[in-house]
Amino acid sequence: MSLYLSGRWGGEQKPTLERDVSFLSQLSCWWINRVVSAGHRRGLQLSDLCCLGDEDSAQSLCSALQQHRKTEGQSHSQELGEEEESRGGNTSHPGVHLSGPALLCHLCGWLRPSLLQVTLLRMTSDLLALLPPQALRCGILYCENQPVFDWSGLTHALALLAAVVCHALVQQVCERHSRMTEVRVQTALTGALYKQALSQCRIPGCLPSPAPSLTPLRGDVGRLAEFPVSLSALWSSWVQGTVCACLLWRELGPSALAGLAVLILLVPLTSAVQRRARLLQRSQERLRGEREQLLQEMLNGIKTVKLLVLEAWFQRRVGIAREKELETRRILGFLTAFSLLDRVCVPFLVCVSSLGVYVLVDDGNVLTASQVFTCVCLFTLLRSPFNLLPSLALRITQAWHSLCNLDHFLFSQEVSHTVNYENGTPSGNGVKKSCLEEHSDQCSNETLRETEANTVPPPKHGVSGVCIRLYLDVCGWGWVLLTVLSQVCVCVVGVCQAGLLAVWTREAKELQGLEEWRELRDSRLSVYAVLGLLQALSVCCVALAVTGGSLKASASLHSELLFARLRLPLRFYQTTPSSLVLCSLSQEMYVIDELVPAHLLSWLYCWLQVFVTVLLIGYISPLFILIVPVLTYLFLTIQSYYRSVSGQVRRMVSDSASSLSSLLSESHRDEVTTGSHDDPLTRCYGALNEHLVCRYNCILLDRWVSVWLDAFAGLVLFLVSVALLDSEVDPSTVGLVLTYTLSLREVLHLLVQASCGVESSTGAIQKMDQHTHMEREPSWYVPCRAPPSWPEEGVVEFRSYETELNPSPAELSFCTRTREKVGVVSRSGAELDAITSSLFRLVEGRRGVLMIDGVDISSVGLHDLRSRLAVIPRVPTLFSCSLRSNLDPWGCHGDAQVWQALERCHLKERVSLLPGQLHYPLHYGGAGFSSSERRLLCVCRALLKSCVVLIVEDPVPPVDLHTERLLQSIIHTHFSHCTGLYLTQNPGNVTHTDRVLVLDGGV
Repeated sequence: MSLYLSGRWGGEQKPTLERDVSFLSQLSCWWINRVVSAGHRRGLQLSDLCCLGDEDSAQSLCSALQQHRKTEGQSHSQELGEEEESRGGNTSHPGVHLSGPALLCHLCGWLRPSLLQVTLLRMTSDLLALLPPQALRCGILYCENQPVFDWSGLTHALALLAAVVCHALVQQVCERHSRMTEVRVQTALTGALYKQALSQCRIPGCLPSPAPSLTPLRGDVGRLAEFPVSLSALWSSWVQGTVCACLLWRELGPSALAGLAVLILLVPLTSAVQRRARLLQRSQERLRGEREQLLQEMLNGIKTVKLLVLEAWFQRRVGIAREKELETRRILGFLTAFSLLDRVCVPFLVCVSSLGVYVLVDDGNVLTASQVFTCVCLFTLLRSPFNLLPSLALRITQAWHSLCNLDHFLFSQEVSHTVNYENGTPSGNGVKKSCLEEHSDQCSNETLRETEANTVPPPKHGVSGVCIRLYLDVCGWGWVLLTVLSQVCVCVVGVCQAGLLAVWTREAKELQGLEEWRELRDSRLSVYAVLGLLQALSVCCVALAVTGGSLKASASLHSELLFARLRLPLRFYQTTPSSLVLCSLSQEMYVIDELVPAHLLSWLYCWLQVFVTVLLIGYISPLFILIVPVLTYLFLTIQSYYRSVSGQVRRMVSDSASSLSSLLSESHRDEVTTGSHDDPLTRCYGALNEHLVCRYNCILLDRWVSVWLDAFAGLVLFLVSVALLDSEVDPSTVGLVLTYTLSLREVLHLLVQASCGVESSTGAIQKMDQHTHMEREPSWYVPCRAPPSWPEEGVVEFRSYETELNPSPAELSFCTRTREKVGVVSRSGAELDAITSSLFRLVEGRRGVLMIDGVDISSVGLHDLRSRLAVIPRVPTLFSCSLRSNLDPWGCHGDAQVWQALERCHLKERVSLLPGQLHYPLHYGGAGFSSSERRLLCVCRALLKSCVVLIVEDPVPPVDLHTERLLQSIIHTHFSHCTGLYLTQNPGNVTHTDRVLVLDGGV
């Protein structure tokens, strides 16, 4: 794969490979500084990224997977053959079908070295996570004059720092290997899927056919790639939990079981809440899909929507669907209160249960600072396996379905035919059979949703704050203020809880009698419980405020954006792909609905935690305040570098994923039949390589920022521990401050992630604000409205009229008589479209005048004008609602009038046979009705409109002669009061009109 290494990184300078740099540079990520520096100075290009070696290219990974499968298949076939021989049978085995579990074993066998490495690293990381609490315990005991080792305060500070650094480094390496293992599995499986799809459309003896769609299977690939790594993490976390329980037993004895009991009892409750949340999320996805279907329908028929003045009708329908979606989100928002309680209040419940039982079962059990703060750290670690347990069943179920789906696609056809690829070219013999149908219908309906925030470009520097201010304005400052105050209360109460424990342990040393100890114990436990209740109430207030404010913003922004989209002129939709328009109403709204409030809340929580930690340290050691500006500048510099470079790399990941998705979803029929030089398999490997390199650099950048943040947190921890351990500060205070300082590392990581998330997601707000300020159509209504009876005569007059179309047809000059039927014939469809567009003001006039009954239509509001005209469009458009709503969207006519109109259009008998009759639900486009019937339904719709000016366009596709004659008869009979303009390119269609107007470069 020389192209993989040199094609993208041209020039004399060779790319840096990770294996070529020194161990120290790998450990410190110093070699990635080149990418970070280049991205911070200017925009990153693919040639700036760190590359992978040939062994990690897409072709190598796919070949390794295929070779391992062949080896296992041959071994399995040999074993089956020996077994048949032993039974005396002569059964041949043309192919080996691997079942779901066999596929998992097959992948685990291929990845055995990587999975073993990840498992060992994960276990080492989890066990090293126990060192900081033990080092903290030794430090507090040293301050209590009960040292475990004969060390000085500086030595204890260095030991605490070493414990944190060792755990951080191993955790970073483990995270890097875990993510790279997932990426390699995804790459290999995606390549195998693509090759299998090619083999299915290249079966010898069959006509070439399009390859099956691989989009539904990408979600299965992602879930299957995550599963082995998740299993190793789950197993390792339980080992860590067991060791935690033993350490807690050493500190509290049997009382530690009370905290374990609380965690165990919360598992079924957490599982129930998660199941309910998943059901609501599925319901929300379904409602979002229905809304997006309505929007797609509106965009596909946008010309009909504007001609029939259905903007407000669609806005109401989409609004109803949006309200249902937001109501589901409201319930989900209340469930987020439980997740917040689980994160904030469960540690309190565990501590109060264990510590409370400890001091209540025996009056001789007196809490010490080393016990309390060591247990607080250990209980935090103990929650890890219990947090993974509720989702374990779901992960196993999803992985099993993914295994079955992938197995069915990859291996089900091997018995029927064998197609081998050498350098992308099919070879070998196959069995003649019909081309294989898609398996996507049998795959999981859940597809892999790419991170929406990555596909939305972040705002320019300095604009992010404006976008946030805009979002907060829409949320309402009342909700914002309530959120901030509630979150501040949560943090303050948390500090008070930890401070109460510190005061309790300090006062306990000064007591003399048993009664004093009991009074102190009861009062402190009561206050501690009240603080826990206050914290729970504050958390619920946070959830209520965030849910209320975000729902208000979501509803308001969606309504404004939809209204702004409907106000855009038709030429915008003719020049902009509908997928891009739909993206702003679906994908960007998802970012605003889900990601923006989550990132802002996380950002607020992290800054408050940092502020509280700085205040605690500054209160104990005022000199620390002097270096806070320097530390703040250092942290903001690290964040600035990472934020600028990470955003670029993540957009590269998103772009490469989009290219890969397009490649996987396209048809390969032309490439297969023509045998072009640009082989589809080679293109697939190229797209996979590009995506692989981008994800690899994303992983490297995450590790780079982790190294710097861990170094920053380690520096702060060392300075604080040196200042505390060699001073006369009370051990309880030392435990309190060091506990908060130890948690600073995790808080800083979350803060950087939240800051980057806020910046990336606010790009959606900026784009939405830009959409609302785009050029709009003229006003739908004007103060001086046309008379209700206008037009009465239906005289249409063009006076040297020329539109803004580019290129524009020549100017038009003609005038109709009252209630006259005029046939307009032209060889140019653009000239005929110009007449419709001019009358309905789909485009504005450049010069000249267009009048109806002597009124210049440019002085009339668009909706006033369009509602006074009727059209039978070229393409008969019917929307997905009831038949009655299609004919009478606003319900202005009774059922008797609708039936009368259907009878006049010769459709009464046809509709009366439908289930539900007028309330028969139609699909978009009118499936179930012929093109002739759909055109007659459009005639019925125009008949109910009762207008004086009627425009009839040539049908596409053409209808039969009988239907056209019937339409002409209906118009002459029931539209005799109208002025009719028949626009056609076939002169034979206008022989029945009063006059014929021939256009040839204008009139």
